[in-house]
Amino acid sequence: MTAGRRLADALLAGDAPTATALLAEDAVFHSPVADYPGRERIAPIFAAISHVVTDARATRVLSDDDTTAAFFTASAAGRPIDGVVRVIDNRDITLMVRPLSALLPAVEEMKRRLAA
Repeated sequence: MTAGRRLADALLAGDAPTATALLAEDAVFHSPVADYPGRERIAPIFAAISHVVTDARATRVLSDDDTTAAFFTASAAGRPIDGVVRVIDNRDITLMVRPLSALLPAVEEMKRRLAA
């Protein structure tokens, strides 16, 4: 199993410490609202995601030597979501979530958690 797959699995499992430990030091996380460069800046984002995105279940995983794309279903702020987490070389991580009606409350919950 590739490191990217392990990172995607950890993130979907809500295991923020493991997902963070698997990041390259110079990683960049692309969230639905902003980009976060560096492992230290990403760590609190992953911790907040682990509380906001719950019950994640991978529905399909595509992986090769350097890229993993994990499609998933989950709940975010109590609403059902579909999403994709893409990991390239543990340096470039992108999270995409839909629908917008679930994303917006989740973004507000993330803001609240990150401000605390």
